[in-house]
Amino acid sequence: MKGARLAGMGKRMLMAGAGAVFAALLAGCGDNDDASGGPTRTTTDLADTDVALSWRDAVALAQESFDGDLASIELDDGREGLVYTIELVSADEEYETVIGADDERVRGGDRAVR
Repeated sequence: MKGARLAGMGKRMLMAGAGAVFAALLAGCGDNDDASGGPTRTTTDLADTDVALSWRDAVALAQESFDGDLASIELDDGREGLVYTIELVSADEEYETVIGADDERVRGGDRAVR
């Protein structure tokens, strides 16, 4: 009986130890690791941001270069200020472009076959 009780305690300690290791691994997986000098990512809510170019107008501008449907749009703080990253898709291609939210300048586009 004493051996069974010790075996049960060993299993509990092993599970607690595994849980602590798992939690430490998860803590190291964050994307805002300022101490390591790695990149940090901030997101901006389109509804709460005052920019010269609305997101709808940015999509229309992107669609002038590529005939596709909106798949995703992000407003990011880039090196040159706020920029929209827009992904459009058609039946057989994908297109991603970056457009300045304040200056309406198209900073590039990239097509890929789906």
